[in-house]
Amino acid sequence: MPVEVIMPKVDMDQETGTVLEWLVEEGQPVQAGQPLLLIETEKVSIEVEAPGDGVLGGVSAGPGAVVPVGEVIAYLLDSGEAVPDDRPRRFAEAYPADVEADGKPGAGGPDATPLARRVAEQSGIDLSEVKGTGRGGKVTRADLDNIEWKDHQADRPVRATPAARRLASLAGLDLREIAGSGPRGRVQQADVEAAASVEGGREITLSGERIPLGSPRRTIAERMTFSSREVPHIDFTSRVEMTAFNAARTQLNNRVEARG
Repeated sequence: MPVEVIMPKVDMDQETGTVLEWLVEEGQPVQAGQPLLLIETEKVSIEVEAPGDGVLGGVSAGPGAVVPVGEVIAYLLDSGEAVPDDRPRRFAEAYPADVEADGKPGAGGPDATPLARRVAEQSGIDLSEVKGTGRGGKVTRADLDNIEWKDHQADRPVRATPAARRLASLAGLDLREIAGSGPRGRVQQADVEAAASVEGGREITLSGERIPLGSPRRTIAERMTFSSREVPHIDFTSRVEMTAFNAARTQLNNRVEARG
């Protein structure tokens, strides 16, 4: 029986959640507990783990889609199972299966997901030589991973915080090669920063792109503005004699410098 993937409720007063990114391509097998997608609420960005084993299918909410709590946004299917006919379609427009990354239908060439096409272009892989395992024989990122990693370790799900994923992308680092210090080996932001410093002192810098104001930051901005505008503010000033303190601090600093 297909396992439903729903928009979870992670905040007490949460009514909706925004899909940020699917971490697994449609048609790719997943295991229970594997990071499946990133969502954002008014208070937090969080990874949603797969509720069971199966193949991801029937994705109906793509990046940027705002989904009410409890709505079914995908299914995990066993071998031979099909997506239920009564699956929700209200978010289908946000995640068209036959549209390229630029929003235009693909014209000619092998049938592949937008992500698979981008990876193939960057890696110099001929999609016509790749056997697709996705819906309708579509080539997915997992099919390309099997080619890229055939002489290396098997591909494995990577647990990482959203901040760590963004930093790794900016620094050009592979999360698979970074040891995570978080719970169950989750890669943290500090782990990525440490790995970047080891890689020849590589700096992590922003590209200067305009980033939309996310739900948590928008909520923080609204509440800080409300506090500044509506709540009375009182300033308190106190004078403290610090002469002796500064003299003692100078003496201690001189001792430390003398000792090297």
